[in-house]
This record gives sequence, structure tokens and C-alpha cells, in this order.
Amino acid sequence: MSGSVTRPYLVKLSATDYVTHYVTLGAVGNAPDIAYHIPHQDIAAETLIPPADQGPDTTWEDIFFDSAFLDTTKLTDGLYRFDLELLSQDALGNFTVVPVNRQTFQVSQANSILDTQDAPDNYLIPQNPISGEASSLSFNVRIDNGPCAADIQDAKLEETGALSGPCGFIKYTELSQHVHLSFEAAQPRNFATFSYGVVKGNNTVPTGINPQGYVISSVGGFTLSGGLFSEDFTVKSLLNGCIGQAAFSENLYVASTATDGTYRLSGYDYTAGTTNYYYDASDVNAFALSNT
Repeated sequence: MSGSVTRPYLVKLSATDYVTHYVTLGAVGNAPDIAYHIPHQDIAAETLIPPADQGPDTTWEDIFFDSAFLDTTKLTDGLYRFDLELLSQDALGNFTVVPVNRQTFQVSQANSILDTQDAPDNYLIPQNPISGEASSLSFNVRIDNGPCAADIQDAKLEETGALSGPCGFIKYTELSQHVHLSFEAAQPRNFATFSYGVVKGNNTVPTGINPQGYVISSVGGFTLSGGLFSEDFTVKSLLNGCIGQAAFSENLYVASTATDGTYRLSGYDYTAGTTNYYYDASDVNAFALSNT
């Protein structure tokens, strides 16, 4: 995996005007895409900033010192191992791993991802267990760019096979007849959750139909079989006080459980400021019951 790593910084042009520039952190010598320069937190001490940009008004763009973002869409889905090492470089460009105190390597707390803790022993490759040093932080990352799928099927009157279809109406004759509701909520490797709800009219009287859970198993009365969640409801239970007829809306949202390491990836492109529903998926359907 190769590619340049950059760090944005701001240069003040006037009292109200700033411009964003980038400093490349790639190392020189025989491994430009393997080792990267760690920038100084104090930008005034950063020797990689071009002289023309150096000055009292030059600042890092933000306080966060993430050194790089990896575009996982360029990688094949699967399990990867990442090793993070701290290196020193000699005058010839050769690198040497620098053992450091074990507490240098940190990982997120299980119940508070924005807080850190010392990396557990199984994350570390010890350099010298006696001195308490470690040579690298090693961890596994599963990369999965598979999109979710959401598809609500037409409502069906079980006794006659009548479908709601494009116009949405189902004609029934008996309150004891059954309406079959079904939908697809999926992700290629089941890394997703779903929420499904049925709203009647203006939603004043809840239908009580709102299963939610992981896409991998039956939940909330809906049975997962053949890739579809489904359940049957009597016409009487759906009308629930409405005389003769009622209209319904079905709403389905499937949310990927993929993260960027900290936050869930919904498909929102923060750089472009647009939403690209590559990961999440949703669908809406409607039907009406009538005895006339």
C-alpha cells in the first residue's frame, strides 16, 4: 500500500483571508511510502514547511494529528494486519526500529472510543520484556466495502394472493384475512442492522410493527427465510379501529456497521459535503386496505 501522506496548514494572507497549504510527510531515501515524518506539534519547529510559508500566522489546520487516511475502497475486502513502528533514519536513508516504552502505544477504550488506554500485551511485539519496551503496535482490521440492500416487497393478501402493486390498494372481504408483509434487509457479510416500521394514516394510532436488529437473524416477530424478513397480520389488527379501510406506509432503513476506526460510515462524504448512500440503504412502500 503506497501513497503520499500530507498534513494541512493555514497561511494568513490578510486579517480575514487564509489559504490552505499541504506539507508532504513522506520520508526520503529508500522507503518513501513505508516511513513517514512525524510533524512537530509546534508548527514553528517544523522544518518541512517551505520558507515562504513560515511566519507567526502559520498554523496547523486543526489540533488533530491523524497522520493519514487509508482509502479502503482501493483494497480487496478481507482481513489485514497493520504494524505501526517508530523509526530513526540515518544519513544514508536507512531506517532502524526504535524500541519505546510500552505505554507509548495506545488504543481506544472499549466503552469510550474517544479515550485511550495502554495497548494490551496481545497488541504489542515486545522488544525487551524486561525493560518494558515494545518495537511495534500490531492489530487486525477487517475491510469490507460491501453495500447494504433494502427492498420492501408488495403487501399481499394471503387468502387471495392479491398484491398492493403500483396503486397500493388491496381489497379484502373478511377481517380475519391475513396481510403478508415482507422485506429484504441485507449486507453481503451481514455487517449491518435494520429498522422497519409501519405507519397508519397520520400515525396517531401506532401499529406496533417496528422490528429492528441485525440483518443476520429473525427479530421482532419477523422470520428471516430465503433472504426475506416476513410476518402475517390480520386485517382486523391492521385496521385497529378504522372502519372498512385504512392506508399504511412502510419504511425500511439498513445501516452498515462499517467504521472509519472511530465513527460509523453511513456513506456521507464530508469532503464533498454530499451524501453517497454506498453503504447504507433505505426503501419506502405504501398500501391501503379496503372492503369496497
